[in-house]
Formats: sequence, C-alpha cells, structure tokens
Amino acid sequence: SRGYLRDGDKLRCPSHIRPVPVLTQALARLKTTRLEWAHLSEQLRAIRQDLTVQHQEEHPLALEVYVFNAGAALDHRDWGQYDQCWARLHAGLPAGQRPGWTAVDLVYRLLV
Repeated sequence: SRGYLRDGDKLRCPSHIRPVPVLTQALARLKTTRLEWAHLSEQLRAIRQDLTVQHQEEHPLALEVYVFNAGAALDHRDWGQYDQCWARLHAGLPAGQRPGWTAVDLVYRLLV
C-alpha cells in the first residue's frame, strides 16, 4: 500500500507506480478490510493516481475503482471525493450504464 503522491518527481519514477495487477490486488484488499475513511480514501486516490499516470483510465479496473470510491464517499458524506468520482464516471461510463448513476447523483444533489 502507498499513499497518494503529491510529489511530481516521484510520479515520473516507475518504481513509485504500481502496475495494474498489483492495483487489482490492492483494490480487492480494500474492499474486504475495514479502514477508517481517511485511510481508505487515501488508498483509493493512490490507486486512481497510479492508473492515471499509466494512462489506464479506460481499463475496467478504473471503472471498478471509481464506482467503489463513489459509493464509499457517499457512505461517508465526502461530497468532494464523490464529485471527483462522479465526474470521471459520467465521462467514462457507456450510455447504457448511466441511468442508475444519474439516479444516485440526483439523490446526492438533494442531500447536499
């Protein structure tokens, strides 16, 4: 596990970026482990960051991460994190998968 990197130099170093199979394992572990929201959020952001740096935003794992992260953010009332995930999901979801998320977003908008 590694935290979200804010140092651009580290993002240019391949040894700091986990490959997709490692990210898949990391997400599976996060889904089955109870963590404080701050730590879970940090780990999910790090996975999203590694996928982005590797230009893997269209990988099925990216969709899985954003869906899980959006749901967890709603559970923890982290509206900023939810907004980030929603924007990415809305841009990357196939049209047939959007109606369910549109309903979720409507409920979110009513809560905020």
